[in-house]
Amino acid sequence: MKKSKGKLFLILPILMITMVSTTIIRKIKNTPPKISSEKLNQRVPIEVFEVKKKTLIKSLDYTGLVKLDKEIIVSPRVKGLISKIYVDEGDRVKKGDLLVTLDPEDYQIKFNISQNEKKDAEIKVEQAKLNLEDTKNKIKISSLNLKNLIVKKKELHYKDLEEKSTFETQKANYYRDKTLWQVETQEESINIDVERSKLELDQSKLQNKLAQKNLNQVQTYLKTALNNLNNSKNQLEYTKIKAKEDGIILNIFSESGEVASLGQKLVKLGVDDIVKITLGVGNKDLPYIVEGMGTKISIDSIPGEVYKGKINKIMPSVSDSGLTLIEVNLDNNKHFFTEDMFARIKLVVDKAERVLVVPKEFININNNNNKYLYVVKNETVLKTIVKTGIESDAMIEISSGINENDLVASGNLSHLKDGNKVLIWNNIWNDIKGGEGNDIN
Repeated sequence: MKKSKGKLFLILPILMITMVSTTIIRKIKNTPPKISSEKLNQRVPIEVFEVKKKTLIKSLDYTGLVKLDKEIIVSPRVKGLISKIYVDEGDRVKKGDLLVTLDPEDYQIKFNISQNEKKDAEIKVEQAKLNLEDTKNKIKISSLNLKNLIVKKKELHYKDLEEKSTFETQKANYYRDKTLWQVETQEESINIDVERSKLELDQSKLQNKLAQKNLNQVQTYLKTALNNLNNSKNQLEYTKIKAKEDGIILNIFSESGEVASLGQKLVKLGVDDIVKITLGVGNKDLPYIVEGMGTKISIDSIPGEVYKGKINKIMPSVSDSGLTLIEVNLDNNKHFFTEDMFARIKLVVDKAERVLVVPKEFININNNNNKYLYVVKNETVLKTIVKTGIESDAMIEISSGINENDLVASGNLSHLKDGNKVLIWNNIWNDIKGGEGNDIN
């Protein structure tokens, strides 16, 4: 055991010396060589960068917190004693799932009473319809009787005229003829029957009006009974409080045994099939952003994963901080994302394929506000005016002024002047992220 400890004490110093030596060698390797002024011969030691064509992506980076698409406060539509709560915080629920029940006893009694009232009203309506139909039949009978009597009256009238005519011609012989007297008597009797029949018809019509009025009243009563039944049925159903949408239970505010009042908070339900992230965008970046634009989203608590989102809304007003708020939507069908996760959002606003690129730090600007690079040719730097295009965080497109495979000065720039002789000590292209053909952000 003692020998093992001794060997360990010998090995540790050797390992430390090796690590330090390796670090020093690396630093020396990447440090410009110290060359005497005689050997330099007025040459400036520089690094160079070989210009290549790349795909350059201009992107905007933001951060924000994940928020649920919607939060729903579940409240009772009727008051009552809370019988049972069926969910816990964090539970996932489907639309229509039972969350809470209230004591239904009082509402069941009201429902039963409403059912009985509705049945009673239906019976009264049927009776009123029968009465109305009966009065209509009586009117028909009275009308027929009246018409029949009127016909008989006309027949007797014509017969009376005939008898009277005969009486005039044979006045002396038939003055006291019994038949003529009977005809006149019958006609008078029919007149009485006609008047009686008219009265009966009028009475039947009056009864019909009363029957119709009664039917209207009981139909109104039935309508009221149906409304009461529907209301009591709804109130009974409202004692079963259900989820209005799919989601997750965020909070429970009440307990079983409490008396719940109308509008009281019982449960908070979060709808999270889609989550949203709100970003504040400055005026400089706003022109690049449009609704429907795709985004790349990474979540700090889910390392190594990149998700696709979409700009759903650009707010029309500016916040107190002078920023325009935009809303990014992220699909959450698998429910990976929860409230207040920290998110990083990348918006790709421009892209140029196979263009000449250099690091932005190599660009200089002269007094005329022209951009230029120091291009190395035959160990001499030439001050070259360039035009630039899109840019990323570190790189910039050169649209004119240089060619592919040109070498540009990338170090010791403050000591350079146009026409300086230089000593190239390192080509740093391979140290720049992204090989040929790769995208540069």
